[in-house]
Amino acid sequence: MLLFVLPIAVASIIQQLFHSADTAVVGRFVGKEALAAVGGTTPLINLFIEFFVGLSNAANVVAAQYVGQGNKKRAADTVHTAITVALISGVIIGIAGLFLARPLLKLMLVPEDIIGLSSEYLRVYFIGMPFLMLNNFSSAIFRSCGDTKKPLYCLSIGGAVNIGLNLFLVLVLNLGVSGVAWATVISSGISSALLILLLMRENEFIRLYPNKLGIDRKIFWKLAKIGLPSGFLGSVFSISNVCTQSAINSLGTDTVSASSAAVNVEIYLQFIGNAFAQAVTTAVSQNYGANQYDRCVKIIKTALLLCVSVTVVLSSAVYIFGHRLLRIFVVDAAVIEIAMARMKYTVIFKFVQSIMDIMSGGLQGYGYTLIPALVSVVGVCGVRLFWIFAVFPNYQTLGSLMIIYPVTQAVAAVSYTLLAWCRSQQFKKFY
Repeated sequence: MLLFVLPIAVASIIQQLFHSADTAVVGRFVGKEALAAVGGTTPLINLFIEFFVGLSNAANVVAAQYVGQGNKKRAADTVHTAITVALISGVIIGIAGLFLARPLLKLMLVPEDIIGLSSEYLRVYFIGMPFLMLNNFSSAIFRSCGDTKKPLYCLSIGGAVNIGLNLFLVLVLNLGVSGVAWATVISSGISSALLILLLMRENEFIRLYPNKLGIDRKIFWKLAKIGLPSGFLGSVFSISNVCTQSAINSLGTDTVSASSAAVNVEIYLQFIGNAFAQAVTTAVSQNYGANQYDRCVKIIKTALLLCVSVTVVLSSAVYIFGHRLLRIFVVDAAVIEIAMARMKYTVIFKFVQSIMDIMSGGLQGYGYTLIPALVSVVGVCGVRLFWIFAVFPNYQTLGSLMIIYPVTQAVAAVSYTLLAWCRSQQFKKFY
């Protein structure tokens, strides 16, 4: 499991380096306003893409189940349907983002002194959405066969290009926030092209033939059945995060900058839980497809023990060295102190989110997503929105806002654990 997880985690970290390089370059060489402009757009970007990320995760589940069954034809049909959906969804998100970016930024209460820069960054960023979707779906297809190294290699190349272009476009050509956005678009295009070329040279299960691109209705509806609840949940989470970002925006530019810097530190911890969750989803899917139900339960237990242990160690280190890590993105001492106040809630309790991620990954591997999504919509997102609109206005501090993250993650972790236990009990008669 560790050999499977490590490339996923590293690939996710490299992909995040696209955005972290953006924020680091503009934060240190352009100014804290540019940092706030770039960092404050993350929840809005996620709002557009999370729905389709659910479908990419479903592609992993469906393809892995067919691989576990040894069904080459249906696995291949899944690949061609998934890549077609990636292209179509990328174009749709890109066009929608170009037209809706500025109005949505206004709804998010983005401060007037940075809304122009934020709009400039987003318009360029959304041009690269087809590439981003191809990266997500192609990587999911490779994971379905247990291959996590090829996505790592391709994203590593893209990450190196992104960092180099960031420095060139900002320091040499003085393009500011649009320069870092174009660097992301170009590097994403390179990594997605490499992934597609490798898929065209793969084994019979997941080989891509461009002339066979199209949507198989049965496969698409199977993807939708598994992916839409997950995508819907991701979208609702993104809406709650957009509302949270709006609340942060109301606290001023320094708080927006601090939150942006903190997110770019703490998000790397999140990739640990995500990597283990993706490993669990793939392994459970393959064994579920092969009717090895006892192994499914063992996989979840093993991942939970490993993930929580690793997360506790790394989150402790990140918080201890928090001031030094934050200086990568911002040099203003007051902003750094605000960022540390946020990390008190988001980093120290990161292990709670890791439990949530593992249990969610196991349920997805079973193809069991609808009820968990409904539970999270009510118990997590509903609580967050209630807190933001009913409680926060009376206690307008960053701490009173951030406390809601560990609380709602604990609700999700307990809910998912109970659902996974109920699911495992149903399988006991088979082993």
